Amino acid sequence: MERSIYALTTLALAEGTDMDINLLKSTLTRRLEEETGLNQEERDRTARNIRRRAANLYREGHWASKIEMAMSQQNQNKLKPLLEDIANILSPDTAAEPVNVRVM
Repeated sequence: MERSIYALTTLALAEGTDMDINLLKSTLTRRLEEETGLNQEERDRTARNIRRRAANLYREGHWASKIEMAMSQQNQNKLKPLLEDIANILSPDTAAEPVNVRVM
């Protein structure tokens, strides 16, 4: 799920409109309200990973996937808050937890 969220987020930003971004967030919210097969523990873990990734956007490196490479080419000032918003949609109860930022 996490990689899919990164891909969808990158695509929404590449389209460049607030409508695409809002559609992504509203669709995710609606799908989570339906039966998704994701239990809360999985949602919490995914949200934590997304927040950790959002905190590490500015790192340089050798990208492991085309999704990561595409993420690096997006406006980082828009990508970070969008990822945080999505993490909060997935798991609002973990939003206040501190993010463990990896030092590279």
